[in-house]
Parts: sequence; C-alpha cells; structure tokens
Amino acid sequence: MQDTGGEADIFWHRRLRRTRPGFAVTAVSPLSLHTRVVQAPGVLAAPGEDELLLIREALNDCFALQGSGVAIWEAAARPVCVGEICDALLLLYAVDRGACESQVLSTVEALLDQGLFACVP
Repeated sequence: MQDTGGEADIFWHRRLRRTRPGFAVTAVSPLSLHTRVVQAPGVLAAPGEDELLLIREALNDCFALQGSGVAIWEAAARPVCVGEICDALLLLYAVDRGACESQVLSTVEALLDQGLFACVP
C-alpha cells in the first residue's frame, strides 16, 4: 500500500489459472473488520523477487502477493481480526484509514475466495 493520492494499492494476482467451477468460497458473510482470519493450512509460502509466492500443493496452484499483500499475509500467521491487520498496515504505510480498510477487506476476501485464508471463530 503506497500513498497514491488517497488510493491504496494492493498487488495480488493469480499466477497459473482461474478458479475452477464450483470452487467453494470460505468467507463468512458478510466480511467485516471483526472477521477473524488465519493463513489456511496446506499453503506453502516462498519469497520471490519482489513478491511472496503462495502454493497450494494439493491443487498445484500458485499465487503471488506483492506490496502490502505480503504484510496482510504475514499478519495472518496467527488468527487475527481484519481490523487488526488494518491497524498494522496503517503503521507501515501513509494511507488514510478508509482506503486501507477497503483495500484490506478486498484482499482478504480474495485470499478467502482462493482458499489461502480461512475464517476462524
């Protein structure tokens, strides 16, 4: 997340192929700042050049996180509320709270949708 005139940038993209039809979404509805998430089991993380590669070994899927996406991933090494992730990123990046919350919620939702994060009670 960089200060880009009030807009936060989170770089996250799917590396190999699109979601398979019928892939289950693991997010609780609706996702909020109070939702607790954690890195999903079975996901390997390996640093790459300017990115963090995430590999779901069982499905041979590979993803890449860049910029603040890496900080979001690292913050969820233990169960954490999405709002706490925002608090941590606000200490690292010059961005307003609203933009940060919006981008973090969007990224967490994408990570949940791809099975890289899991919701916990």
